Amino acid sequence: MAIIEREPRIPAEALLQGAADTIGSLVPDHDRILTPAECERIAVEIAGRGLWEGVELTPTGPHWKAWTAWVALVAGFGAAIAGALLLGVTAAAFGASLDDPPPAVNILATVVQDLGLIGAAVLMARVAARPHPWDFGLRGTRFWPAVGWTALTWVSFLVFTALWVTLLGADSTDDALPSELGADESTVALVAVAVLVCVLAPLAEEFFFRGYFFTALRSWRGVLPAAIVTGDVAPVRPMEMSSEGIPARAASSRL
Repeated sequence: MAIIEREPRIPAEALLQGAADTIGSLVPDHDRILTPAECERIAVEIAGRGLWEGVELTPTGPHWKAWTAWVALVAGFGAAIAGALLLGVTAAAFGASLDDPPPAVNILATVVQDLGLIGAAVLMARVAARPHPWDFGLRGTRFWPAVGWTALTWVSFLVFTALWVTLLGADSTDDALPSELGADESTVALVAVAVLVCVLAPLAEEFFFRGYFFTALRSWRGVLPAAIVTGDVAPVRPMEMSSEGIPARAASSRL
């Protein structure tokens, strides 16, 4: 009987349901330990044949220490600040103003921040073991439950934001971030800001804070404390320090 070399140890029979022929053709010898590479090859083959329905690849999740979450956060923010300073000095050398930098500087600084967070997460994950995409939550899920939870989270965020705006007496349409990034200065800047704000920044935030930061903290005191701490930390980023939007973003992060 083959045993898959990944915690928890799972008898091969547990995976042979609906995939016996596939695994049997790939692993003719069932009396040995499978290597991680062989497990990945089997998983890819089964997924390609549509036989991986309902099987959870990493039921216990990666074993990342809680302290690595804070190290990764400091490293990511440090890279963001260093990158912003380098971009600002470079722009100043070509005649740009440090007090009012051009849109390209602000956009690139935000891109550096996002890439710095992703890089810090991957580097710290490698401290424990070679990371896989599913360790960061990058895996398939059922369609309609995903739609339902997304809708519930979005509606909850809108309700909280409306309450927060009412309490502050602020204008719900007054979002300074696009103009701070220079979206109103040219069509190219507008497109770049749209891609940055709507695509890159959300993906980077999900990858780092939900994929790594939350997962590492979960090993400390469980899901609820990890969710609360992640929700408080995620909205605070060096390149986006508008304080009025932090509580609404914190609520969204916790949800």
